[in-house]
Amino acid sequence: MININSIQVPTITRRLATLNDVKDILTLIVDAKEQMARNGVQQWNDAYPNEAVVSADIYHKSLWLYGSANNACVTIVRHGSQFFVKRLMVGSEQAGHGIASQMIDDVVSQSISSNADGVRILTNHTNQPMINLVRKKHFSQINQLVMPDRPQFGNFIDFQKDVQSMKASTN
Repeated sequence: MININSIQVPTITRRLATLNDVKDILTLIVDAKEQMARNGVQQWNDAYPNEAVVSADIYHKSLWLYGSANNACVTIVRHGSQFFVKRLMVGSEQAGHGIASQMIDDVVSQSISSNADGVRILTNHTNQPMINLVRKKHFSQINQLVMPDRPQFGNFIDFQKDVQSMKASTN
């Protein structure tokens, strides 16, 4: 267990995805899309995300698998001093057990270790589970925008967590 500024981060197994994982990740995407549909979340469509997106994430070494059964994954992209969390998904059978929360804590921990300034998460206004999670994790809403390739889904909300103050308290 890692202690970050009095946040206890349970250790969770994670590893970089490889091309051998594409089939399992695509199955996880189908499951995530079904979860979203059941919950009225309008974030992804039939064409996104897809195999090309997954393969690009793997090529750029930004797609991480979590859990001993690789039942969750997230893409983490560093751009400048920020970590961007994209396409976080947890399999249906594991949903509601705190895995997404542990994944967010892990990304925050990675950002601190990498001397980043912050972590950003963009989610659709209908994705109440993610909105609730990032607010619980003390992310602040910094912007709203319409995605050019998905205007039919309405506003996406941009959340950010400043980790500079957390870095100072761990030194």
